[in-house]
Amino acid sequence: MDNLRGFVVEVIASGAISAVLLLIAGFLGRNQISHLLNKDLEEVKSKLQKELESSKSKYQIELESFKASLIEETEKTKASQAIKTSVALKFSEHQFNAVNAINIAYADLGNQATCLYRMYLDENYSNPAWQNAIEKKQEEFQKRSNALTSAIFSSALFMSKADAEELHVYSGFLSGVVHVGVVERLRISGKPEEFSKAPEIVVFTNLKTIDEKLEMVRAREERVTEILRSYADKFLNMQSSI
Repeated sequence: MDNLRGFVVEVIASGAISAVLLLIAGFLGRNQISHLLNKDLEEVKSKLQKELESSKSKYQIELESFKASLIEETEKTKASQAIKTSVALKFSEHQFNAVNAINIAYADLGNQATCLYRMYLDENYSNPAWQNAIEKKQEEFQKRSNALTSAIFSSALFMSKADAEELHVYSGFLSGVVHVGVVERLRISGKPEEFSKAPEIVVFTNLKTIDEKLEMVRAREERVTEILRSYADKFLNMQSSI
């Protein structure tokens, strides 16, 4: 009986010790595992931090490079726009000067032409003073007519072919009006000469009265004014858009 009791006590005692040993081993194992996990976690965190810093540095460099390229592109665009604006201003200035030159040359030119026409038919034509006045007016008219032709040619860059041609026809028409006066004076003086065959001059010559002829000149002048006004409007629109 005593031996049995001793055996039981020994077994119980040895079991308790084993349990304690298991508890201790388990505790030590958990600590070790925790330590290893923490160590691995710190290594992962450190590695991720390094990668993050590397990525940040890389993206920062790329961002700065992109910003620099944007600034460079913006400056190029500004420079290009400045050049375009400068060219547009110069072209606009050329338009203005050309239209203005036509306007100055043609202003009152129709009146000068009809005035000369009537002076050639005036009964005072044989008077030397009258002829001297005609000669001066003829010189002035010819100077203005040449200036008009030159101004029309200078405007060819921006004018339509049809408008430029119509202005040239008008300039030739006025010269024709003066020439009709010369021819009619020669006929009065007994020195026949052929009239111009230009269509508008033929129409002008066939008109019966002075008033009809003056009205034809005024109508042609109004048409030229209409053309020039359209280009003046284009010039103003171009200026406002620059």
